[in-house]
Amino acid sequence: MALPFCERLYNIRKLRGITQAELAQRIGVSNSTVGMYEQGRREPCLSMLKKICEVMDVTSDYLIGVVQEPESSVDIERALTQIGEQFELFNSITYRGKALSEQDKKKLLESMTLAARVVLSETQGK
Repeated sequence: MALPFCERLYNIRKLRGITQAELAQRIGVSNSTVGMYEQGRREPCLSMLKKICEVMDVTSDYLIGVVQEPESSVDIERALTQIGEQFELFNSITYRGKALSEQDKKKLLESMTLAARVVLSETQGK
């Protein structure tokens, strides 16, 4: 039996490690709206569904029950963009107890992007 939208949204949000408040902020609605989506008391309009899918990195087909499993692949460019967005949400990002400066965060993202490009160029060359 297919899970309803409300349960799928809750499950994928938990799987992604995103709080209701974070999801609400990222899609531009109140915390209570996300709560109502997850309780099945309200459903998003199409434009909001699209935003939810982008933030949760999942297809609308999964959220509305057309397919039973979320996508199992990750687009690294999209993932790096999401990491950058996460960096902006927090006042402090640390690594092994040391706070990263804004310049450190930028360098880290640039390094991850460069590493992805190097790996891709090596795999395409084989």
